[in-house]
Amino acid sequence: MKKIGVSIWTGMGERNLIQSGVIERLGLDYELFHMNSDCSVFPHLLKGDHSFSTTKLDRMLQKISYEVGYHALWNQSGNSTQKKYINKLKSEALFEYRLKHYASLLYLHFRSNKRHDLFRDLCLLRKNSYFANLDAIFTTSTDVAEDQMLMYSSVRKGLPCVSLVHSWDNLPSRGLLPAHPDKLLVWNQPMLEQAVKFHNINPDKCDIVGAPQYYLYRKLSEKSNKKVLKRRFNIQDEQKIITYTCTAKRFFPDEILFLKRFCEFVDSVGSLVIIIRLHPEATPSEYTQNFNLYKNVRFDLPDDGFRAKKAKGIGDIEKTKDFVCLMKNSDVVVNLASTTTLDAIAFDTPVICLKFNMSVLKKSWNAAEKWYQSEHFQDIDNMGAYDSAYDFDEFIKILTDVLNSPEKRKQERLSVVNLIIPDLDTPFLIKNSFKGVFR
Repeated sequence: MKKIGVSIWTGMGERNLIQSGVIERLGLDYELFHMNSDCSVFPHLLKGDHSFSTTKLDRMLQKISYEVGYHALWNQSGNSTQKKYINKLKSEALFEYRLKHYASLLYLHFRSNKRHDLFRDLCLLRKNSYFANLDAIFTTSTDVAEDQMLMYSSVRKGLPCVSLVHSWDNLPSRGLLPAHPDKLLVWNQPMLEQAVKFHNINPDKCDIVGAPQYYLYRKLSEKSNKKVLKRRFNIQDEQKIITYTCTAKRFFPDEILFLKRFCEFVDSVGSLVIIIRLHPEATPSEYTQNFNLYKNVRFDLPDDGFRAKKAKGIGDIEKTKDFVCLMKNSDVVVNLASTTTLDAIAFDTPVICLKFNMSVLKKSWNAAEKWYQSEHFQDIDNMGAYDSAYDFDEFIKILTDVLNSPEKRKQERLSVVNLIIPDLDTPFLIKNSFKGVFR
C-alpha cells in the first residue's frame, strides 16, 4: 500500500479534510502519515518518523520566502487583490517596499521557469529523513508556510506532491507558489484559470474537485431546520433571523459603531432578532460588553475548526453543524466581503454585503468598498447574487425588501453555486487525483 505524508496545520484544514471524510476515503486505499509534530493525532492518520516542528531559523527563512514570493506575484501580475496592501506598504514604509520590490525582481530573474534554485533551497528545503519511505506528499493548503516548504521540498526531491487550495482567495492573494505540484486541487473553473494566469500552472496539472467544506456543509444540512435554530437561540416563532458575521478589525475598523446602530434598529422593530457570529480571532468580551443590553441580540462563537491560523485543538463537528444550521435557516446574512457570502448562498439564503463605513474615510486603504475589488470576489459581485448597501439608510431599506421578498435573487444565487461551489463528490475526486499521480 502506498504511503502518503499529510500536512494539516490549521483548524480550518482539519475541519475541511477530517470532518468532510476526505482523509477517511483516502485511508481506504493508502497509508496516511501525519507530518505535524505540534498537533494531536488526527483520526485516520498514522504516527511515523515524518512529523517535524520548525525552528526559529526555519520560520525566519520561510517568512522571507513568503514576502519575496508575495511581491513577485505582484510584480508579475499587478492583480487587484494585492493592490491595496502594496499601496498601503508603499505609503507607510517606502524603504521596506523598495527592498521587497527589488528582492522579488531578482527572485523572478533567477527563478525563471526552473524547478529549483539556491534561494528556495536555502529557505524551503528540509532534511531527507522527513520524506523517508513516503510515496507522496499531500499539502492541504498552498499558503501556510509549512505547506509551502513541503510543496517545494517534495518537488525538489522528485517526490509526487498533491496540493489543495483551501480557500477561494488564495491563488491571487498569497504570493507565487514555491513550486508546481504534480496535482493542484482547485474548487472550480475560475480557480483553475487563476492557477494558469497567476502561477503559470499547466492546466493539465489542475484537477477540479469542489470544496471539501461545502461537501461537508451539504451533508450536514440534510438534518437542519429553523425550529432547531430558534430553540437554540431562544427566538420566538414570529421573529425573523438576521445573522451578522463579524470581520477582522483591519477589514472593518468601525464595525462596533455599525453594530451599535444596527442593534438599536433591531430592538426598535421587535419582530427581528440579530445573531452576531464572532470572527474566529475576535475577543468575545469586546462584543458582549457592548451589546449584552439589547434584548433581541444573540451571540454565536466559532470554535477552532474555523480558524485559518494554527488552532489550539481539533474543532467539534457539532459546532460545524450549528454553523450550517445558522447559514441555512437565517432569513438573511449580512457581512463585509466575507466567505460567509458563499456559505449563505450555498443554501439559497439572501445576503446583504456592506460597502460603507461609519467613520473610516473612503480614500482609506481599508475602506469597505475596496474589499470587493479583489479578484476572487469580482465573479460573484458581477453575477448579482447579493444586495449591496452603500450607506446605513440604504442598508435598512434593502434589509426590509429582502425580508419581504427572499426569492428576489434566487436564480443569481444558483448561478454562483454552480460556478464557484459546484456540488461534487470531493472525497472521491481527491482520491482519483492521487490515482492519477501514481499511475
